[in-house]
Amino acid sequence: FFFSSRRRHTRCLSDWSSDVCSSDLPQGPSAVTMVRQLVSLTPSDIAAKSITLDNVPINPSGVEVFPWGGIPQRYNVDYVVSSNVLSWGGLGLDGFLEPNDELEIVYLTT
Repeated sequence: FFFSSRRRHTRCLSDWSSDVCSSDLPQGPSAVTMVRQLVSLTPSDIAAKSITLDNVPINPSGVEVFPWGGIPQRYNVDYVVSSNVLSWGGLGLDGFLEPNDELEIVYLTT
């Protein structure tokens, strides 16, 4: 059965195509992209306790951080993301990262 809260008037009962709103259909090609960003930390990144991501993540808590040679880090425990800035001041990564450490950062963006 097909139910629509936005039922439209149709020319005939068998014309189901009129029952679909354009807002129900995907808009263009996939609007979401997965980004894998590799960052080699600089002394200024360490001093600022933050890095700027190449894009703004759709969901900051969905950003995953993998230090090379380390274990995956946890959002809000080891780091936070605001807009396109990933920071770790006062969190789990604070004091552990050094210049030239490499981070793989994975997130979704539009």
